[in-house]
Amino acid sequence: MQPSLAFTILEDRLTPDGRSLLVSLQPNAAAELLSAYGRVEAIGYGTYKIDGASETAIDELRSRADVESVGIDRTLSAAVSANDPQAKSQWALDAVGAPAAWNASTGTGQTIVAVIDTGIDLNHADLKANLWRNPGEIAGNSQDDDGNGYVDDIHGYDFANGDANPQDGAGHGTHVAGTVGAAGNNGKGTTGIAWKTRLMALQFMDANGNGTTSGAIRAMDYAVKNGAKIINNSWGAAGGDPFLAAAFERARAAGVIVVNAAGNDGENADVDGQYPANYARPFDNAIAVAATDASGKMPGWSNYGSSTVLLAAPGSSILSTVIGGGTGTKSGTSMAAPHVSGALALLWDKNPSWTYQQVLTKLKSSVDVLPSLKGKVATGGELDLAKLLDATSPPVPPVVTPAVPPATTPPAAKNRQAVAGKLSSSTIRDHVTSKVTFAVSATGTANAIQIELDATHGRSSDLQIRLTAPDGRRVVLFNRRSGAGFANIRFDDAATKSLSIPLAANSSVKPEQSLSTLSGAKLAGTWTLEIFDVVKGTAGSIRSAKLSFVPSVSSKAAEVPQDRVYFFPLTDRYATFAGTSELHPAREDRLVGPRQRN
Repeated sequence: MQPSLAFTILEDRLTPDGRSLLVSLQPNAAAELLSAYGRVEAIGYGTYKIDGASETAIDELRSRADVESVGIDRTLSAAVSANDPQAKSQWALDAVGAPAAWNASTGTGQTIVAVIDTGIDLNHADLKANLWRNPGEIAGNSQDDDGNGYVDDIHGYDFANGDANPQDGAGHGTHVAGTVGAAGNNGKGTTGIAWKTRLMALQFMDANGNGTTSGAIRAMDYAVKNGAKIINNSWGAAGGDPFLAAAFERARAAGVIVVNAAGNDGENADVDGQYPANYARPFDNAIAVAATDASGKMPGWSNYGSSTVLLAAPGSSILSTVIGGGTGTKSGTSMAAPHVSGALALLWDKNPSWTYQQVLTKLKSSVDVLPSLKGKVATGGELDLAKLLDATSPPVPPVVTPAVPPATTPPAAKNRQAVAGKLSSSTIRDHVTSKVTFAVSATGTANAIQIELDATHGRSSDLQIRLTAPDGRRVVLFNRRSGAGFANIRFDDAATKSLSIPLAANSSVKPEQSLSTLSGAKLAGTWTLEIFDVVKGTAGSIRSAKLSFVPSVSSKAAEVPQDRVYFFPLTDRYATFAGTSELHPAREDRLVGPRQRN
């Protein structure tokens, strides 16, 4: 039988002359200090890998004031769980209502799904048409044409072997990719959830199923920088660490959804969960997915958790693509997660202007609630593709309008106040968040908020711009849309132009998310405008920014919306990883029988 893989920590990563460590330095600390501990390699974002470190290096580095975090570059490996090779049909498609949903959409190929795994069979006849192709790279010329740091990365990259050929040698990633997006309606093999999509092949585990934390981090950062909107992580290990957490924060800042397998240990993830699945709690762009079988029940081997695991999806005896051009069945939450990734790709294709919050809010509200899942997953339900793609308007975060005294006329223009911004830096540059702060001393609460920005940038599709009130509430003003700069642009809810219209100089446009979400926030304090440059290669500058508002006489702030996003310093929130988990024995689940859908 073909094995199905579910990933866990096997052991600490060891080199012939010592262990490998991951180290993050405090700002302005010199990376040269690390050379005393072994061979140093830059991972990115202030994180470095040290090979050949001695047994005492961890304690020595942790004692240094210029070191922020230290951890082991752990080995991630594959545990085998049995599957049923006799399955002859894709029962899961009927279980999630795919045939009905495909009447609404089969995919446009606009949403890129990054499969971070053992690679993808790049020659598989059922996958080739849906492979992502790097638009800025020329194949075979041994040059980094697009300047993203990788040579000839046409379909992705192999971080396990350090080359641009993420060809699957284990089979797990190919199976996952086929569930997300094997080409549909082509008369070949199986059909993915999304008939037409773009699969970015990112390999960080080798043919033996072994990979490292640093490889996973690099793969996530590559996906974010190169335009993926969804990341599928069908792997996991016990215990989190600040380095992987930082990669999740960068994905959230870029508006990328990360779908994670809940794990195959039969444990309550709220108590004994694995990572990265358990990052679904601190990061609102991440979700964890449990598995169901053909009877609509959760197999005993699937992890669960009413606080950590959002929903379930088919994961038992799933028929999909395998290396060599054929098909086969595998079981595990690794197979459940890509059903959700493919579904979200269809939803985002159908609604390309939605934010990741809107996409996930729609997902949460459209599950098929099953008695067997109540108390097991947060939504109490299983993926329902038909409900997900229905014509219902997108659920959006609630906007709470503060009570104001009755008025017969709107606030006069003369009541509007403005505060000029203070720039932390005038440069917009690769992978850096540039901040503009507004020190507001006015009393009362804010209403009719506007932001005026005068900035240049050669490629606005690289940028996300967001405004945060003193109480922590945040709205995204602009999220990676095409254009070339912001020449005296005013973000204003009352504007007649939308962001879908090119940003003409000296114009007013509606923001990505309504600024009225911040209405009622207390004025006094520091307001922060952040401009995050997601993609390498193009720089810009900020000339000026201004925050304006109409103060309310009421000093009572509106209730904070329940979907409030919290951002914490990673060093305060996450402890350095210590310890390993044991390899769990293989588990076999049985196909119960045909399943009828209500």
